Amino acid sequence: ETTATLSTLKKIAALKKISVLLTQHNIAHIHLKGPVLSYYLYQNPVVRLSKDLDIIISPGELARTCELLAQEGYKVGIDLSNPRIRRETLAYLHDIPVETPRRDVLFELHFKLIDAPHVYNMAWETIWSAHQTVTMDGQKFYFLSDDHNLLYLCAHGHQNLWRRQQWLLDFGLAMAKYSGSEDH
Repeated sequence: ETTATLSTLKKIAALKKISVLLTQHNIAHIHLKGPVLSYYLYQNPVVRLSKDLDIIISPGELARTCELLAQEGYKVGIDLSNPRIRRETLAYLHDIPVETPRRDVLFELHFKLIDAPHVYNMAWETIWSAHQTVTMDGQKFYFLSDDHNLLYLCAHGHQNLWRRQQWLLDFGLAMAKYSGSEDH
């Protein structure tokens, strides 16, 4: 348990650093799952364990974001300098793996929410225009709206065959939060 907590704390530090970097360069981004979801649902960022961190950006910002991250020492899993590779990446994938400069935390840099647009296809502009802010440990993080988060958790769980029981619990709590909000 202590090892898992230390791992999550390391992920939170990496999350803060990349969020500040992207914000400083005016790259709109939204955190998916991970410690921000844990804080949002459980009021504790270390309750949910995750193997990596997930951030979504506009597909139009993908090349610039990857270039920025590479300049900052991050290891970007796909070289988008080749136009053919960039086109194929945008057409056939939904994220790119990125490692922190120390290679101790893995990010998935999403430009689509999931790898099944026929199930859940939503334009970046729609996602961004409805986002909310979650303040964790004094830092603001952009997060999916309640509506989009609920749909995303459902689509993600479905796409991955609900492999982890934690995902069902997260979905149940997100549903309760959604049902209890004043907007619904």
